[in-house]
Amino acid sequence: MKKLIAMLMALCLMGTCALAEMTQLNWTDVEKVLEEKGLKGEFYTLNAVNVKFWVPEDLKPVEELPDEVKAMDVVAMFLNEAGDKGITVVYTDINGATLEQYADALPEYGVEHIAIEVVNGLTAVEYSNSEKGTETVGFLSDTGKLLEITMSPVDMENPELEWAMVIASIQPA
Repeated sequence: MKKLIAMLMALCLMGTCALAEMTQLNWTDVEKVLEEKGLKGEFYTLNAVNVKFWVPEDLKPVEELPDEVKAMDVVAMFLNEAGDKGITVVYTDINGATLEQYADALPEYGVEHIAIEVVNGLTAVEYSNSEKGTETVGFLSDTGKLLEITMSPVDMENPELEWAMVIASIQPA
């Protein structure tokens, strides 16, 4: 139980980690929290990018993405009924940059709380944008493209726990 609490605290605070420190997140360490906290959802697999992740039950996949959304390299979206809460998955070319180079460039775009971490064995960069109310985690694929999963809003009731579960669940399909 102490390990579970420690992992949950690390998840909730992961946005405040320094780049030099590397948080290790593993789904097997935190999946019990879903049941304990009464969070419900299901795993979705994105075959095009070979990942799967847990999505809260109030978010449903957008079946047909508009062409203008696809043009922004969006490969999947999950929205609640009101359309004011969601997850967007982007798969984009970062012109040969490493994950560390990408992380170093992020402050230019107004993001904060940048951290390099390992999620289920995958090295990732996580950051937030308080102005836009988003939390993003990105993974560099073996093709050199960046897979970014962005969640919003981050200021809803109990967002740290729910979004932390999404982030901790991201893994190879």
